[in-house]
Amino acid sequence: MKGIHSQLPLALFETPRLGFDEFHGTSNRRVRDALKGWAEGDAHWCVNVWGETGTGKTHLLQAAIRHADQAGRVAMYLPLREVFSFGPGVLENLEQIEALAIDDLDLAVGHEHWEFALFALYNNCAAAERRWIFATKNRPANLSLRLADLQSRLSSALIYQLHDPTDPEKQQILRALAHARGMELSDAVASFLMRRLPRSMATLVAALDTLDSLSLRAARPLTVPFVREALALGSDG
Repeated sequence: MKGIHSQLPLALFETPRLGFDEFHGTSNRRVRDALKGWAEGDAHWCVNVWGETGTGKTHLLQAAIRHADQAGRVAMYLPLREVFSFGPGVLENLEQIEALAIDDLDLAVGHEHWEFALFALYNNCAAAERRWIFATKNRPANLSLRLADLQSRLSSALIYQLHDPTDPEKQQILRALAHARGMELSDAVASFLMRRLPRSMATLVAALDTLDSLSLRAARPLTVPFVREALALGSDG
């Protein structure tokens, strides 16, 4: 692929680091297993995963692409949020990719040129017998797309909803994410974060990002006193 693709960040062409083994909890196990099958060539060629922010859409899409890559397929994870400024030309010729994941597809809603580009990509992938998975915050039928034909195509996908993890699952996820970054997050610290922060995964992961940076800079482990100070959470009374 040439042209505009040569301007994209090189990281987009790397194999994602997140895998299915790092996707913890039982709330969304059925979806995880379905996407693993998709990556192996089973089930419907076009799959949608939808759910609120923090339910694990990005993790599962990256895991599916990693699994497809390990199975010997040409695979790519494309987060629309990171390439939107390049324009819909980034979608040209992506039917060459055997297993393609498009994250944040909602961003294209209402943008006519993007919608037509997605419609063309869908048709080209179908004709080339490629595999396509995409993530949205809402069910495809509820997206306010201007292009009715695109709405119809996306709604025909095999659709899975992701649910918010339970609180124990969130702690397990936080510890796993911390471990993947080389940090040790004790049960005490994970419980402290759950008590003192909003319990959305987006907020908790953002806090972990901050702690990763601050603990590295201060050369200090993640203890409750350090976390309390770093995030300015005050006393745990």
